[in-house]
Amino acid sequence: MASSYVVDFQGFNLGYFVIKEICVVALDDSFFYHRMVRSPIPYNQLSSHSRKQVNFVTKNIHGLTWDLGYTLEKEVLETLKTKLAGSTVYIKGSERATYLKILLKGRECCVVDLDIFDYRGPRKLKEWRYSCCSKHLYRHSNLRCAFRKAHMYRDYLRNYLG
Repeated sequence: MASSYVVDFQGFNLGYFVIKEICVVALDDSFFYHRMVRSPIPYNQLSSHSRKQVNFVTKNIHGLTWDLGYTLEKEVLETLKTKLAGSTVYIKGSERATYLKILLKGRECCVVDLDIFDYRGPRKLKEWRYSCCSKHLYRHSNLRCAFRKAHMYRDYLRNYLG
């Protein structure tokens, strides 16, 4: 039987997507992969418009700074392609699903958008019960953490697919 995984990631959309945090959890066992991804260029080389976008997203969305990260994006993407080959991959959101479909093209993966499951987020899963990783600079009630969300979506699917 092919494995199933839940993926979530956070990052910056600057006309191209820059992954900062990614988490992959297995639906049927204890496997998980969580990485903070190094930015492709230093912060001071971003345009002033891009720096404003990065600062806004850091402060208001996920709390991850541009310079955070220790793993090269190329290494993360190659690991994903290898680990997720031939599996079913669940991710929330059509843009994210499309991103993964393009990334995993030719890997015989089935990418499923969690939006088809009538998922209603924290009201159904009590998001506060899930721990956030320690890498987020700002702490607020709407903080988006890939580690927390991937585990939350996994538990939702375990109950839903039961």
